[in-house]
Amino acid sequence: MNEVPLSKSGFAWSGLRVPGRVVVTDDRTGVAAAVVTRLSARGIKSEVVNEVPADARVVILLHGLRDVKSVADAIELQRDAFLALKAVAGAFEKEIGAVVSVQDSGGDFGLRGADPARAWTAGLAALVRTFALECPRAVVRSIDCERGSQSTNVLADKIVSELFEGGSVQEVGLRADGVRNALVATESQTHEGKISLSSDSVIVVSGGARGVTAACTIELAKQCKPKFILLGRTALESEPACTVAAVDEGAIKRALIENAKVTGEKLVPAAIGKRAQEILAAREVMATLSALEKWGSKAAYRAVDVRDSSQIRAALDELRPQFGAVTGLLHAAGVLADKMLKEKTVEQFDRVFDTKVRGLSALLDAVSQEPLTMICMFSSIAARTGNAGQSDYAMANEVLNAVACAERAKRGASCVVRSIGWGPWEGGMVTPTLRDHFTERGVPLISLAGGACHFVDELRSQGTDTISVVARSVGAGALGVVAPKTVVSSIELTDTSHLYLNDHKVAGAAVVPVAIVVEWCLRFGRDLCPEFSNLAVENIRVMKSIRLTKGAATVIEMRGAVEHTAHGATVAVELRDAKNVLLYTARIVMGAQVNPQMKAQAQAPASLERYAEPTIYDGYLLFHGPLFQTLAEIEGISSAGAVGHLKGMAELGWSTEGWQSDPATNDGALQLAVLWARKAIAGPTLPMSVGAVRIHDASRTATRGVVRAREAGSDRTLCDVFLVADDSTILTEFNGIETIRRPDTPSA
Repeated sequence: MNEVPLSKSGFAWSGLRVPGRVVVTDDRTGVAAAVVTRLSARGIKSEVVNEVPADARVVILLHGLRDVKSVADAIELQRDAFLALKAVAGAFEKEIGAVVSVQDSGGDFGLRGADPARAWTAGLAALVRTFALECPRAVVRSIDCERGSQSTNVLADKIVSELFEGGSVQEVGLRADGVRNALVATESQTHEGKISLSSDSVIVVSGGARGVTAACTIELAKQCKPKFILLGRTALESEPACTVAAVDEGAIKRALIENAKVTGEKLVPAAIGKRAQEILAAREVMATLSALEKWGSKAAYRAVDVRDSSQIRAALDELRPQFGAVTGLLHAAGVLADKMLKEKTVEQFDRVFDTKVRGLSALLDAVSQEPLTMICMFSSIAARTGNAGQSDYAMANEVLNAVACAERAKRGASCVVRSIGWGPWEGGMVTPTLRDHFTERGVPLISLAGGACHFVDELRSQGTDTISVVARSVGAGALGVVAPKTVVSSIELTDTSHLYLNDHKVAGAAVVPVAIVVEWCLRFGRDLCPEFSNLAVENIRVMKSIRLTKGAATVIEMRGAVEHTAHGATVAVELRDAKNVLLYTARIVMGAQVNPQMKAQAQAPASLERYAEPTIYDGYLLFHGPLFQTLAEIEGISSAGAVGHLKGMAELGWSTEGWQSDPATNDGALQLAVLWARKAIAGPTLPMSVGAVRIHDASRTATRGVVRAREAGSDRTLCDVFLVADDSTILTEFNGIETIRRPDTPSA
């Protein structure tokens, strides 16, 4: 982090200064060139590219601003964006970099459903979420910038301004009317209502004859008895007589092998396994049809390619005389091909993405003239959180979410529209290996019975939300819980880039003071959540001092995960060096409450004595050079506390640009604590932890510091320090400063 505004510190956000090549992908509408021009005006050299080079270290993806005239256009631009990040994913696993994706989904990531065509581009945000998980050293952002009637230059101004002044909110929407939105997952309440389905309803279900979706359709048959047209990949072929009595996969394989010996047929192991899987799949389809009819639902199955609307239309035309007009659609088809971005092939991407996205497009096209009263899509929580190895799957499901919002906006109250972001199930695509993986991580699986009931409840719900997220096993915990995203910021220090540290030397080496770490935390929190006004840094622990090496760079990584609370947000922070050694821990609290008892606590302690030492800065207890000699005078000191007069950083000659606090007076608070501690335990100490630092007014400079004692033992002290202005208004409070006796002195 640099002690200058971001606009003067190089291309940066979250304080991250990124070396290397800066590229902007061509949006084909002129915005990319305008962005490059504006970056140049801020001193950043960048270039427009059609393909992202492997040596790029800042990538601004403008694929999402391309013109979209069809679903095919939307799919193409997302495929290109996938290839762009695939090109740098390997390098970003090891090196610090930054990725920003810009799209136009209405300035709210498609949640209003205002633009049905651009809803099909919504997967870009999920791509970036997954990239962040696979490349945790990268800083990532998603900007949804609504074009509307705005000019190319206005769009470029907004994008570049957001990069430099927008903080580090990972996902932000910029509407054309000037509204700025942050994307946050919240829990919403629903109310049970009457389901709109009956025995007259006709529901087309993709992927609905097996596994999870079969369980859901059977539960719907139990409660509503609608008619079902099931579409899937499995071909219903007659089972060979030799396997009819075999009850599981192993028995089927043995029967096929024995039959091959009798007939002389040559079968390789792969062919035997494939045939056994086909037999089991066909049995499962037949069992689903039987179960649906048992519960009173008429049902038919057709094997089609769900991505082909002509095949779907042919199946519906064949069955319409028997079933009637289609009134409901459930899109649950999906496949997986889990691989990290750097390893995933284009063929794997196409298979996973197209099954969901082209499949949905084909289904909606095939039923476009039908009187639909229900549309439901089986999405995944991976769309909201990203998931390492599932960039294509996360993207496809986020498209489903956005299209659901667009369909709801278009159809109104006459059609129930839901996109359900399921967590992992006990069945379906969760293999035994995956099940064990989730168990080890403490992630409960959704049971088939519980999930099926929740599905029906969602269709019955009177809630206004289109997207629902089932993150955990139904009945096993809260719904809609999303793990906080970890953000990494890099801080590079040298004895020439941070000259003021040369006035904070211990044993000849420049050492970063606690007050500067507090400043870094305040910046980190402000960048992550600029919407909150009150900030505090709590539970500051010094694990190891940060020392600079003369003539060499010291690189510190700051890691934190935002977790939203009822009143604001918190960030648990760690500072580590290049060898991953833990240096500091802290917690940033945003939206912190002001202590109503401050004025009473800040009163000067009683029975203060004259400060008897000949000098304040003796070179040992207080070793500080001129830029850190913030204590102008000690008004008085006693075992109960101390009062001192302070100089601010402006008076000491610091640059005053870009700071969230006054680190000079904040260090003065710690210096006062050390002076008081020497009085309290008759020996020198060092500050090792601070319970909390609360900044109440950073616009004014403190002129006095007030120490109030809490505890004093043989080798440890605890106190509070309040920094106040001339009118006695408290500007900053330090609660629970703990000092311990310096290790180079004997115990009392």
